[in-house]
Amino acid sequence: MSLLTHCGANRVEREQVMFHPAPQSTDTWHPIPHGVLVDEVFRNLERFDITITEEAHAMTPNGNRYFGLFQVKSLQSDFAAVIGARNSHDKAFGAGIVLGSSVFVCDNLCFDGEIKVGRRHTLNIMDDLPGKVHDAIEKTAGYIEYQEKRIVTYKETEISNRMADHAIVEMFRRGIITTSRVRNVVKEWDAPRHPEFAEASNVWRLFNAATEANKGVQLSDPTKDYKLHGLMEELVAEAA
Repeated sequence: MSLLTHCGANRVEREQVMFHPAPQSTDTWHPIPHGVLVDEVFRNLERFDITITEEAHAMTPNGNRYFGLFQVKSLQSDFAAVIGARNSHDKAFGAGIVLGSSVFVCDNLCFDGEIKVGRRHTLNIMDDLPGKVHDAIEKTAGYIEYQEKRIVTYKETEISNRMADHAIVEMFRRGIITTSRVRNVVKEWDAPRHPEFAEASNVWRLFNAATEANKGVQLSDPTKDYKLHGLMEELVAEAA
């Protein structure tokens, strides 16, 4: 699994994350060490007998922002469920996790808003963050089944070039892709770099064209992924 760095983050080992200290708290701001969030994820995955097959971690050079990916065991041959985690020590965002998927052939990531946890760094954060992480991980098995059915639907739904063109314009309008990345999506739709996606003109092909173009932004702004799934579901309904 490739953790594509973003916002100046660099790959690090888990040990570096676990021993990185949090800054001093104030009356209203109570940051937690990145390792505390990672530990909560690991403990709950173990509690529900969910196996991690691969993990990757990144921090900005000053250690103020952390991003992590945990790929979990799946019965699928071409994609797997992943858990994304992030935490900051510069007030950029709170502690949070989100579930999504990673496509093996290209390491494309896409997160989903169905299961997500976020907690601001305020007083008593540790009173409820463990419970939030527990509840999210508990739903992982159901999410994996849901995601498998969704991706099968994407693969079974054929679309025309006209429909794909319209959807790409909508990606830009909805803030899923930037102006500079529109061309990349068109290129990946017209001639996918991975032959597996060129076998059919379906929603799965377009979905991967978009995630390929958006590599490196997912954990920094997972809302783009939520919107992408929403648009793909609309496309499935339109093609029905």
